[in-house]
Amino acid sequence: MKTVVYGMPMSHIALGLAVLVFVFTLPAIFDPKKFRHSIEEFFSAGNAVLRTAALFHFLIAFLILNTHWTIKLSSTRSIMTVLGYLLLLRGIVWIWFPDFVREKARKFLQKEYSVYVIGFLGLAFAVGLGYLGWWVY
Repeated sequence: MKTVVYGMPMSHIALGLAVLVFVFTLPAIFDPKKFRHSIEEFFSAGNAVLRTAALFHFLIAFLILNTHWTIKLSSTRSIMTVLGYLLLLRGIVWIWFPDFVREKARKFLQKEYSVYVIGFLGLAFAVGLGYLGWWVY
């Protein structure tokens, strides 16, 4: 049985997110200096940019939580539900506390290995979403 969000199967959402995360984190591995500069520029752009990005978190969280809003520990589908709630929480934090987010990002990006951590975690996350989209849903 397919889970559907207004005519769109949940597998398409998971696969779409996998491609999006993959495309955004791939430069972290192949061109880390440019990626670091881009991330620093994003977080230094101002509160309006962070709040606009938070709206995208809310949109993706809505697409996920629209069909899966309860967490069932016996199901692997709960992974997407937890992701939806985490994106919702992330959007709230980015809207209410943009200076806190900017400061934490600045401190994290000062570490030499931070870009590689972002890249490899992002790729692992994309593979996990791809697995959910291809085999679970």
